[in-house]
Amino acid sequence: MAEVSVSVRLPTLRKGANPDVEGMAVFRLQQILNTVGAGSLEEDGEFGTSTQKAVKVVQGKLNLTADGVVGKNTWTALLKTYFFGSLPG
Repeated sequence: MAEVSVSVRLPTLRKGANPDVEGMAVFRLQQILNTVGAGSLEEDGEFGTSTQKAVKVVQGKLNLTADGVVGKNTWTALLKTYFFGSLPG
């Protein structure tokens, strides 16, 4: 299998993210979290307590620092899981 490398700039997201600026990114994050089985979040573009909790759960399962902030490492691990695998039990 050939390997492809893609470079994408994604915003760092955290609780209280401005929905007017980062709402679409939060909406996509919520969709991904729901797809990989991290919860059943309302996909509303608001990074509230439920989204933060789901992010922390995913971070813990992926052996990342469970701080609830979606930065480079969390985005990378989450997208790999979304495209190629599933969350560990």
